[in-house]
Amino acid sequence: MNFKTSSSYPQLQAFLLGAGLLLGLMPVLSFILTSIGFLIGISITAFHLPIIFLATVFVAWLLSKSQHYYTLKTFGWALVVFILILVLGAIHVTSIFDTSYDGMWYHQEAVINFAKGWNPYKHMLLPHEGTETGTFYDNHYPKAVWIAEATVYKFTGLLESAKIYNLVLASGLLFLSWFGLMQLKFVHPIISFLIAVLIGFNPTSIYQLYAFYVVSNEVMQSEEAKLEALRNFMPTAKMEDWELEIAGQRVQVIKKDDEH
Repeated sequence: MNFKTSSSYPQLQAFLLGAGLLLGLMPVLSFILTSIGFLIGISITAFHLPIIFLATVFVAWLLSKSQHYYTLKTFGWALVVFILILVLGAIHVTSIFDTSYDGMWYHQEAVINFAKGWNPYKHMLLPHEGTETGTFYDNHYPKAVWIAEATVYKFTGLLESAKIYNLVLASGLLFLSWFGLMQLKFVHPIISFLIAVLIGFNPTSIYQLYAFYVVSNEVMQSEEAKLEALRNFMPTAKMEDWELEIAGQRVQVIKKDDEH
């Protein structure tokens, strides 16, 4: 794979690419490598995170070194920033307790069970391994984020440190967005930086930096996509039979009132 840099600020662009790949690849490789381990009967251990870190550095270097302007020194600086974000970010997020209801409920429950050795390819969680409803969600919801977070928790022994991947992904998005925007010659580097900051650290991502409960993108879906999601529960639903009501991102209780 060959990522091209424009002629303006080539060393900066090479650095941004390296840092962005390191930050973006680590959560992805964490899920992929751990899932491969599950398939062959290997549960999460304290060795997973160091192995994932080394694999991330190796793959990021392979993808970056094809750059015309890329040097080992440039990659070294990207690696330093990557390590600083991991270490200082982990210290920071560990100091802030997740107070979200669902985060403290089935999200943390899943991370803890993965760290305890749960292999979802071998067995489903039983009610006594958590809360009854929580284990139902843990068994049937997508597990990529929980698996990645569990590798951190197993290594550090600090549950809150597992939220580091929220910061890692936001930072990776910032670096990769800045790199991509700098390919547009009509966009000033400072403007591209400000846009990249907004992409990586928008209000939603900042709000969710310290929570295990990461809100899905259903709020941002088109009307057609929302209708398709609704049809999972009501196959005969038609657009003309429904109207939008402002009720926040989640509705816990629906009941009649004088207006409806």
